[in-house]
Amino acid sequence: MDKFDELQQDWGKITTEEPISLESGSLLFANLKKRQKKIVFTNLVLSILFALVFIVLGLVWSTSSHREPLFYGSLIALFILLSLSLVLFWYQVLFWKTPDFSTDFLSFSTRVIRKLKFSMWLTAIYLPLYAVCLGLIFTAYFQIVLAEKDLQTKIIVYAITYTWILFITLWGWLKKRHKNLKEITPLIDELENMQHAVRG
Repeated sequence: MDKFDELQQDWGKITTEEPISLESGSLLFANLKKRQKKIVFTNLVLSILFALVFIVLGLVWSTSSHREPLFYGSLIALFILLSLSLVLFWYQVLFWKTPDFSTDFLSFSTRVIRKLKFSMWLTAIYLPLYAVCLGLIFTAYFQIVLAEKDLQTKIIVYAITYTWILFITLWGWLKKRHKNLKEITPLIDELENMQHAVRG
């Protein structure tokens, strides 16, 4: 019998003024495991993509003829921004090993709620901040790389870059916000309701 089966039995043993049904408890944790798989898969893909970007940054650093501090500063800033983002993305993981839910449900649920709310914070606050920082980094980078280019070329490059950043940010924000309201908010509400029921 695995941990998930043990959890199903534990729900039936909980006695409160508002009993938690076995069916609702099983469905909740099935949804949590489903979200866990999505987070891990997405983070693995992003880690691979970011690793490729880091390789490109290394090549640009070692082969570029530019030697200005602003040029190197922009590359370092981009590396830090991407590294920080990866850390924050992996922090969303709900649990690193199958937890023993029966040991301390309140502690487990509190930790999961914190992680779920953190995911919502990433969408509402960090994503726009990330876009602003990315725009500033590219601005600094282009100040050096496009220094000798004509005005028309600069305008085209800046326009394409900022439009791309704005589009990706708005598209990602709207998509994630919709998913948060549809998937994360109900999970938080249900976990909080179960906490109230367990506390009595």
